[in-house]
Amino acid sequence: MSAEDLLQQMETSADQGLCGESARGRLRRWGPNTYRELRPRSFIDILASQFRSFSSALVGITGVLTLIRGNPATAALTLGTLVTGAVIDYLTERGAESILTQEGDSESTALVIRDSALREIPETDLVAGDILLLHAGIEVPADGRVILAKNLTVDQSALTGESLPTPKTAASLAPGTPVAERHNMVYKGTLVTGGNGKAVVVATGRSTEFGRLQTLLGEILPPEARTIRLLNRMARRMLLRGCVGAGFVLALGLLRGYGGFRLLSLAPAVFIAALPVGFSFLATALLSGALRNLKQYHIRVRRLGALGNLGAIQVVCLDKTGTITQNRMTVLRIFCGMKRIEVEEDEFFFEKRLLRPSVCFDLFQLLKISVLCNEAEFLEEDGHAILRGSSTEMTLLRLALKAGFSVGELRGAFPVQRMTFRSENRPFISSLHRTPENQELFAIKGSPFDVLEKCDRHLKDGDVVPLLPEDRRVIESMNVEMASDALRVLGVAYSADETGDEHEKGFIWVGLIGMADPLRKDARKLIAGLHHLGIETVIITGDQTPTAYAIGKKLGISGVEDMKILDAGLLADVPAEIRQSLATRVHVFAKVSPSMKSQIIQSYQNSGQVVAMVGDGINDAPALRMADVGVTLGISGKETALRAADLVLERDELHTLIPAIQAGRSLYRNMERALHFLFIASLGEMIFLSAATAANLGYRSQPLDSLWTSLMVLGFCFDFPDPHLPPDRLPDPFALPNLRETNREAMLIAAGAAGVGAYGILRHGCGPQAGTLAYQTLHTGVLAHAFSIRRSKKGAPGSVPRPGNPILTAVFWAALGTRVLSSFVPGLNRLVGVPSLNLPDMLAMGGGVLFPVLANRSLGGIKTRKDPGNPGQPARPYP
Repeated sequence: MSAEDLLQQMETSADQGLCGESARGRLRRWGPNTYRELRPRSFIDILASQFRSFSSALVGITGVLTLIRGNPATAALTLGTLVTGAVIDYLTERGAESILTQEGDSESTALVIRDSALREIPETDLVAGDILLLHAGIEVPADGRVILAKNLTVDQSALTGESLPTPKTAASLAPGTPVAERHNMVYKGTLVTGGNGKAVVVATGRSTEFGRLQTLLGEILPPEARTIRLLNRMARRMLLRGCVGAGFVLALGLLRGYGGFRLLSLAPAVFIAALPVGFSFLATALLSGALRNLKQYHIRVRRLGALGNLGAIQVVCLDKTGTITQNRMTVLRIFCGMKRIEVEEDEFFFEKRLLRPSVCFDLFQLLKISVLCNEAEFLEEDGHAILRGSSTEMTLLRLALKAGFSVGELRGAFPVQRMTFRSENRPFISSLHRTPENQELFAIKGSPFDVLEKCDRHLKDGDVVPLLPEDRRVIESMNVEMASDALRVLGVAYSADETGDEHEKGFIWVGLIGMADPLRKDARKLIAGLHHLGIETVIITGDQTPTAYAIGKKLGISGVEDMKILDAGLLADVPAEIRQSLATRVHVFAKVSPSMKSQIIQSYQNSGQVVAMVGDGINDAPALRMADVGVTLGISGKETALRAADLVLERDELHTLIPAIQAGRSLYRNMERALHFLFIASLGEMIFLSAATAANLGYRSQPLDSLWTSLMVLGFCFDFPDPHLPPDRLPDPFALPNLRETNREAMLIAAGAAGVGAYGILRHGCGPQAGTLAYQTLHTGVLAHAFSIRRSKKGAPGSVPRPGNPILTAVFWAALGTRVLSSFVPGLNRLVGVPSLNLPDMLAMGGGVLFPVLANRSLGGIKTRKDPGNPGQPARPYP
C-alpha cells in the first residue's frame, strides 16, 4: 500500500496530523502506548512454587506425619528446608533484580504533528494515525510506516539482530515481506542513527512488534529443570516403596496380632522411612553450593531451577550481534598505497610492524578524507568528544581521533561548501571543501566499485601516479577479499582540481576501508571450550547469510565438520518434523526472526537435546525463555533479555559459561551420589522395620540419626568438583543396572545389621536393647557406605584423584565418636539420646558395619574386572 493510501485509510494527514479530539478518541478506544511488563514474582508465589513439584509436596506430607508421630525436631528440620529453599529462591531473584534498569523513572516523549502544529507529547499518548518526526539520536516510540525519508537509517539490531543500520524509504513493498526487510517501516525500541523523516503510527502498545514479543514471552513457560525431574522420579519411587512397605508391615502386624494403636504407629513409621530427612535437604544444599560456585565467576542467577540444567547442556545456540560480537562497528583493515594494513585496538600494522599515520602519507590522507567527507556531527564539551550520526560515520571519526587527528580543527581548516548524501541511485557521499590555500578539495566516499570508476590516478608512497589496469585489478581483488571476510568496504578518493565534480572522472584513488562488528575477545575461547566439553554450537542471527557465514568461519563454529548454513526463511512454512530434521543439522541460521529463534530452540528440544541460548537483545527474549538455560549479558543486555534469562554474565565475559557448565555437571554428579546414599538409607531402614515387626523386636531411634544423615547429604552436595565427567552424557541413577547395584548394597548393609540383631537377641533377649543395637549398626553402616559411594563414582580413566571430602569424614567420625563416648562418659547417653554399649556390643557392631563395606567393595571389584573399560553403568542421556 502506498503512503498516500495509508494516510487516507487512517484518516490523517502528513502535514496536519490528527486533530486533538480524534487523538483523544483513539486513545480511549485503543488504550495507551504501553505493554504488559514482566514483573518479578512475589515471595508468596515463590514459596507456593516450592510445593508445586511432586518431591516437595511429598516432603511436606512426610514432615506433617513426622510431627503427628511426636518427632517435632525432625519435623522442623524437614519443613524448615522447604522454607529455606523458598527464601534462597526469593533472595536470588531479588538480588538479580539489582542489575535491571528502573523503568518509569522518567517519562519518554515523542515529537508529533497534531492540529497542524509540532507538539511534544508523552509517549504513552501516541495513537495510530499520529505523524511522528524522526531524526538521528531518538528511539522510535511506536511502530510506524515511513512516509518521508531523507537519508534515514535505523539501528534495528535489538529487534532483528542486524549488525548494520538499515536505510529507510517511503516506497511500497510487497505483502509478506519479512520484518527485517521492511525498509518502509520503523519499529518501537529501535534507534534512528542518521537522517530524518516522517512516519505515520500504525501500531502502539501490545500491537507493536516489540509488544508482540512481550506477549509471546509471557506465554512461554520455562522448561522443567532436569534436577527437579530427577527428584520427582525419586520421590515417586520412594512413595511407591513407602506404600508397599507400610502395607507389608501392616499385614505382618495383623498376623502378629498387634493392636490398632501400634499398627497406626508402625505403618506411618515405614512410610516416613521411605523418604529420609536428607531428601528435603538435598535440593536446597545443592543449589546453595551451585550459587556459591557461580558467584566467583560473576554469574548472577535469576531462576534457580535452571542450575539443574547446566550440566546437561548438549547444544548452545548463540545470537551474533551484541553477543559474540561487540555491536559496535570497528575498522579492521585498510588498503592504501597498495599496502594491506591491519587495524588492531585502533593501532595500524603493516607486515606486523606498527605504522604511524604521521610517517605514512597515504594512510594520513585516507584518514583525513574520511573525516572531511563525513556526515557525522562532532562536538566538544568539557574536553570530551560527542559524536552523533550513523555507526559507520562515527566509527571513522573515532579512528581518526585515536590516530591523533583533531577533528574540530581539521574541519575548521577545510570548511565544507557542499555535501551530497547517499541515495538509492547514488551509493556514495561527496563533499566540497575550501582548503587553507583557498583552493577546492572534492572528496567522495562510498561503494568501492563506483568510487574506483571515477579514478584515473592513485596515491602511492605519497605520490600521485597513474592508475594502471593491473593496479585496478589489485584493488578490485582486495575489495572482493575484504567483502568475503564480512567487512563493510568503503572506497575513498579526492580531487584537487578547481573544476572537480562528482559526475566527472579524474579523481585520485586513496584506498579501501574495511569495517565490521568485531568478535568479542573471548568469543573464540568460548567456542573452543564448548567443543572441548563435547557441546555442539550454533549461531542464530538476523544478519544476512554472507555475514553470518563469515562469522561462523572465524569462530570455527562447526568444529571439525563442514559448516552448514541455512536461511531461516526457508523454515517458515515447512512442517514441524521437517523443520526439526533440518534445524538439528545446521551450524549457522541467518535472517532469523525473533519468533523463529524460539522455534529453532524448540526443534532441538523436541529431538531430545538440552539447549542453552545466549543472547542480549529484545529479539532474543522468547528464545531465552524457551531454552533449558537462557543466558544473557549483564552490561550490554537489553532489559527484556535480562528479565527473560536464567543466568546473567555480569561482566559480559562469555568464557565464564565454561566453568558454569562444569559446575553444573559437578552438581548433577553430586546429586547422583547423594540420591544413591539416600536410596540405600531409606531401603535399609525399611528392611529393618519390616524385620523388626516380623520378629516383634522393639527399638529406639534418636533425633541425632536424622541429623547425621542430613549432614552426610550436605557433604555430598558440597563435594569437590569433578573435572573429568563424561563430556556429553551423564549417568542415570534410575537405570536398571544402577538400581540393582543399589538394592544389593542396601541388602548387604541390612544383612550386617541383622547379624548384629541376632547377636543382641542371644545376649540381651528379644527386646528393645537388641533392636536398638541392630538399628545403630544399620545406621552406622549406611554412614560408612558413603565413602564407598564416593569412591565408586570414578572419573575418566587416568584422571587425577580428587581430595578427600572433609564433611563426610567429620560427620562419620562425629557420629561414631558420639556413640562410643556415650558409653564411657556418665550422663552423656541421656543427653544425646544414644544408648550405652559395652565392649562386646561395640565389637559386634563394628563387625556388622565392616561386613557390608568389604562385601560391597569385593562385589564392585568383581564387576570392574569383568568389564575393565566400564567401571560403572554405560553412559546414558541425561534423564
